[in-house]
Parts: sequence; structure tokens; C-alpha cells
Amino acid sequence: MAQAQRTTRGWVVGRVLGARVVVQWSSLVTMAVFALIWGQASDGGYSHNSLATGLEYTAIVFGSVFLHEFAHALAGRAFGREVKEIVLTLMGAHTSFDGRNLSAVASGVIAAAGPAMNAALGLGAFAIANAGVSGGVREVLGLVGLANLWLAAFNLLPGIPMDGGKVLEAIVWGISGRQRLGIVVAAWGGRVVAIGFIAFIAFLNFRPGHQVDLFSLVWAALI
Repeated sequence: MAQAQRTTRGWVVGRVLGARVVVQWSSLVTMAVFALIWGQASDGGYSHNSLATGLEYTAIVFGSVFLHEFAHALAGRAFGREVKEIVLTLMGAHTSFDGRNLSAVASGVIAAAGPAMNAALGLGAFAIANAGVSGGVREVLGLVGLANLWLAAFNLLPGIPMDGGKVLEAIVWGISGRQRLGIVVAAWGGRVVAIGFIAFIAFLNFRPGHQVDLFSLVWAALI
């Protein structure tokens, strides 16, 4: 998600394209929760190996999220925008840049850049994994591919605040010439997506004879 905002408090870990890369302390909570969820062994407990696996999964997902935001930053720079921050937060991440006087095309391209990066990484990882790679490398590539394709699909949902919502806004704006109309349509899209997503997750988890998936419930709560 790309947006403009004031300087964010957090742990500054470096700079990319002139932008501060900030890790908010709240994001560490999200990482820890995901590591515990993905690190649970088949018997419901934890071991050194299962926790290591959970940390590996978490690193892959958050690394993919960072590259998603890097793509937003790269697209912003391509349209001559100053990129201020890339921030990892409790809810995911965002890229902050000067969004004043953007055209509908620029807004749509910058929004689409993140999911496009994830889609390219996901398809590339699967292609390499299926090109004769074996063992642990193939497993890691499979995880990278799955995580990135999932992130691409999730972020393309057609409603604000997802990137797909910004793309929808840009399309309506470009066709109608009215940015406000695009915002209204994308905002209603966000409401529909949120309600539909929660209803779908609830149906999957609480239908008779099905085991509750803690990870999907966490995502539903975040939505």
C-alpha cells in the first residue's frame, strides 16, 4: 500500500532509494505470532525444528512484504516522486511518498507495482523449483512462490485499503474524470471485500467436522 504520511517512529534499519526503512516495534509482535502459529508441530507442541520452520516461514513472508513495498517505492520514483519511508507495521507495511497531483494512470501503476512484484517473484520461484532443483532449496522456493502469489492475490482484492482498491479507484477516476467517484467506489468495494472475507473464513472454520485454522482466524481479525 502506498501513501503519504509524516515521519514514522520506529527502528530505522537502513535506506532504500533514499527512503528510510522503518520497523515499528508492533510489527515484531506480528512476526512473533506468525512464527508461533507456523512453528507449531503436528502434535500441537513446539520443538527446536518446528520453531526454526516457523521463523523461516515468517522471514519469507515479511521479506516478500518488504519487496512488495520496494516495488511501490520504485514505481513512485519512476513518476518523479520523492519516496520518504518504507515501514513495516503491526498490520503489514506501507510506503510513504509525495502523492500530490498524481494522475489516474500514475496512481494506478504505483498501486499495481506491489502485487506485480509478488506475482513475478512467486512465478519465478516456482519456475526455478520445477527446473531440476531438489531438496531443501526446492522446498524454500516453493514457500517463496506460495507466499508471493498469496500476497499478490490478497493485495489485488478490489477495495480500499488494498492495492486492488487503489487500482479500482484509478480505473473509475480515469474513465469518469472524477477522482472522488473512484474513491467512493473503491471504499464500498473495501466494505464488501471485508464482509465477504470474514464470512468466508467463518464458514470454512466453523462448518461441521472441520478443524479450526488459527492462522485464518488471525487474518480475519486483522481484516
